[in-house]
Amino acid sequence: MDNSGELVFDILTQILGQPRTHYSTKGQASWNCPVCDDGKGKGNFEVNYFKDVYQCWACGETNDTHGSIYKLIRLWGNKEQLKTYLLLRPDVIKKSNKLEESPKVFNGLPPGYVSFNSDNSKSIYYKQAYNYITKERGITPEIIEQFNVGYTINGKFHHRIIVPSYNIEGEVDYFSARTYIGAKKKYDNPEYPKEKIIFNEFFINWNEDVYLLEGALDHLVVPNSIPMLGKKMSDLLWNRLYENAKANIIIGYDPDAMGNIHKLYNMLDGGRLKGRIKALFYKSEFDLCELHRRLSPNDFNALLKSARHIKESNL
Repeated sequence: MDNSGELVFDILTQILGQPRTHYSTKGQASWNCPVCDDGKGKGNFEVNYFKDVYQCWACGETNDTHGSIYKLIRLWGNKEQLKTYLLLRPDVIKKSNKLEESPKVFNGLPPGYVSFNSDNSKSIYYKQAYNYITKERGITPEIIEQFNVGYTINGKFHHRIIVPSYNIEGEVDYFSARTYIGAKKKYDNPEYPKEKIIFNEFFINWNEDVYLLEGALDHLVVPNSIPMLGKKMSDLLWNRLYENAKANIIIGYDPDAMGNIHKLYNMLDGGRLKGRIKALFYKSEFDLCELHRRLSPNDFNALLKSARHIKESNL
């Protein structure tokens, strides 16, 4: 832990006392909740001081016991502790104000979006997009229908495969736009902050193993998966996994991202998720979508089931 983290942790212990659990390499610690603790000492109040967030997993929603460490100190600390914290993390208020000043609203699927499910025109544009998604990427018609995959011809996101994201209510809350004509910029996604959504949360079964992937095309071929549209995990996704995941969480990054795999593994492997984090390790120049196209169904399923724990000594 860096010096800043140590000092923030010291402030937390001044306010909350000694933690029940503490993983210094992850900046994560748990206490009995100052609001709902019933004397049984369940340690439901968790803080990640690397990410500057806290959450009570028992009363977070009913008592609003979740948010930033800045909020935590304002509620239960004193002025000196708050002053010290702001000296350690001077950007906290600035970032909060910036988000409040420029809220963004998601406007749905891009203009010109056409679902493959509804377009039977067999136009040259349809054929070009459909050949790319089925022949070059190996996405089956069944998958296309399930996720309502489409394409565009014109507009800002012209000539791109569109993979919609549906929230828990079944409403479109984002989309991934991938070129099918070889444009230099492979992905050109909405300006709306992807940190505010769980991509295709509508399709997730939290009682089964959940795969964390990089891209939307990999997501289409890996059952019960969440694409992060990159390698960085949002606070929202971390919280949702911690609160909802009942089985294993499997990291399925590309083989060239070993350092990122270890970093995410460390971030997740603690508290109620301890011992339930695994990772896929395979030697290939191809991503999972391409492997799905090249391998037999049995071999691809065997690859997904080969996920394993990482020894602590290797992290």
